Amino acid sequence: EKKKWEPPVATRVGKKKKKKGPDSINKLPPVFPTTRCRLKLLKLERIKDYLNIEEEFITNQEALKPVQEKEKLQAQLESGETAEPDERSKVDDLRGSPMAVGTLDEII
Repeated sequence: EKKKWEPPVATRVGKKKKKKGPDSINKLPPVFPTTRCRLKLLKLERIKDYLNIEEEFITNQEALKPVQEKEKLQAQLESGETAEPDERSKVDDLRGSPMAVGTLDEII
C-alpha cells in the first residue's frame, strides 16, 4: 500500500519570467535572417560598430581616471587639506589621547 510518487504542485501559473542579470547583458542579440544575405551582413556590422564604440568608451574612461585623481589631489593640496577625514580619524585613533601620552612620559 505504498503510494506512488507524485511531483509537487507547480508554484506559478503562466510563463516563466526571464532573468535579468550579467549573463543576459553580455549576450549578443540574435541576428535574423539566418541565411547569408545583405540584411544579415548589415545587422552584424551594426553590432560590431556598437561593440567598438563601447570598447573605445571604456579605454577613454580608464585613461581619464588617473587624470581626474591627479586633479582631485591638486585641489586638496591647494585648499590645505593633506589627508581625507577618514584617514585623519585613523591617525588620531593610532596616536591616542594627549593625556595618555602625557602620563606615559611621566611614568618613564
